Amino acid sequence: GLVGNGMTIYLLAYCIKRNPFTTFILNLSIADFGVLASLIMTDIFVTVSTLGNRNDIVQTFFFLFFELFFFTYSASQFLLTAISLDRCVAVLFPLWHRCHRPPYLPTLVCVLIWILSFLLSAVHFIL
Repeated sequence: GLVGNGMTIYLLAYCIKRNPFTTFILNLSIADFGVLASLIMTDIFVTVSTLGNRNDIVQTFFFLFFELFFFTYSASQFLLTAISLDRCVAVLFPLWHRCHRPPYLPTLVCVLIWILSFLLSAVHFIL
């Protein structure tokens, strides 16, 4: 859960040399950590709301943490898809993957995934 993802984030961010695959795994760990943290906070606010304290602040925080859950969950799913595509290209086109793939491509893909997830959650938040 949170401890495992936290340790993975620490190790990949500070202790292990960065390569394209660890870039994907680091971003996936951050997204999964966000999913778990927002889910715990959402459960806390549901419990507080169920026990009878249904004021506007509790409802607002519940909604915000639910949107954070949606944002990080969609980022996690997109990152899993990107990792699968990267591994598929590595198997099907090994020479291109090793020799011609730009070194900044995983970072660019991760940034685009986070932006796409933010835009999707913003649309969900507005509607």
